[in-house]
Amino acid sequence: MSGVRGWRPAEPLPVMVWLTGGGNHSLSGQGSAGYGGVTYNGEKFVPEGVVFVSYNLRLGVLGFLAHPALDAERPERVSGNYGSLDQVAILRWLKQNIAAFGGDPNKVFLFGTSAGGGNICALVTSPLTRGLIHGVAMQSSVPSGCELQTLDDARNGTGVKVAAAVGCEMAADVAACMRGKSTAEIVSALPGTFTVLPRIYGPNVDGQIFPDQPLKLIVDGKYPPMPVIIGNTSEETMQWADSAGRVSDEASYAAALDKVFGAASRERILVEYPVKSYPTPRLAFMRVTTDAEFTCQSRRVARAISKTQREPVYRYIFTQAQENDPALKPAGVVHTVEHAFLFPGKYQPTEAETSIQRQMVGYWTRMARTGNPNGGNDPQWPASSLESDSYLEIGAATSARKGSVEAKCDFWDTVPFPQPHL
Repeated sequence: MSGVRGWRPAEPLPVMVWLTGGGNHSLSGQGSAGYGGVTYNGEKFVPEGVVFVSYNLRLGVLGFLAHPALDAERPERVSGNYGSLDQVAILRWLKQNIAAFGGDPNKVFLFGTSAGGGNICALVTSPLTRGLIHGVAMQSSVPSGCELQTLDDARNGTGVKVAAAVGCEMAADVAACMRGKSTAEIVSALPGTFTVLPRIYGPNVDGQIFPDQPLKLIVDGKYPPMPVIIGNTSEETMQWADSAGRVSDEASYAAALDKVFGAASRERILVEYPVKSYPTPRLAFMRVTTDAEFTCQSRRVARAISKTQREPVYRYIFTQAQENDPALKPAGVVHTVEHAFLFPGKYQPTEAETSIQRQMVGYWTRMARTGNPNGGNDPQWPASSLESDSYLEIGAATSARKGSVEAKCDFWDTVPFPQPHL
């Protein structure tokens, strides 16, 4: 007699759910050649006693298009956020079904990078996810500072542009006109981008799925408190350092700052980050945008959460380049570089990097299991607070640190960002 046999763990295991990056317009929950050739699976996590889950959602136009013609089709008079509703659906499915796979529906831990990290901040503050999320890790989160575009931003920006690009802006029935286009036409009408400028696709504050800015809801305590990891890499924007115009001299550096932050802030930034203080203008621009959009936004959100809740918040900065690849090492510690230390892929870590990989997997899985990343023989990771401003530097010499003087975060707390949010 033959057949299939299966075994379940004696006790339900915590569930780790991966939210991929990709600007909310590309990539998949299975992996990507574009993000270091990694495969998003649980190969490194499952042996540590967790259930790993990844999934796909609607992206780009199909996932986040907002337009008045689409508002009119719903009683709430809102549109967009279709991809976010997919994420809510998977969380509800896990609540109902993950026990059959040995998972604990009361220990669901979300972790994700870039757009995935930004989506997490929105999801934890949505009334539709109450009781579905129990801990999170927001890695190199976009959008910055847990702030989203508004519904008007999405309608008047991406929505209008897509309708015009497919020739439907003057149609009697704009929605019907757009639905009459092929999938290829509508998806390619306004391609998403990866830059230091505002993102094209993503969730919007519609008053329903996302009732207000996530950061405001956090500050007001209108969300379910939970253990949080938040952080970023030390050279996030290196590969995007020319995306606001090629930065090659002092004039182009100032022009790029103007384009990203606005003329009103440009002179203040030049005082804090004079081009002569850096090896090249391009590196100066990388440092400005990494500090402004990632490191200091991570600190800002960590402070807001730790001030609101008793549950701990753990902040990190990842500092390890991929030393074993002559092509990747010069790129620096760029956006998503930590993927090679969490997932299997083409990159083969050095012996020292294998130790970093073991540390990261240990911290993340312990966080999923207990709400505390500490344990084993790994360096102690102190919780962050307004008073201590502690964080963990993860790299060749992983250690706890305090403050981010180099990142000038006190300065960035005073700089208003242009809308819609970066």
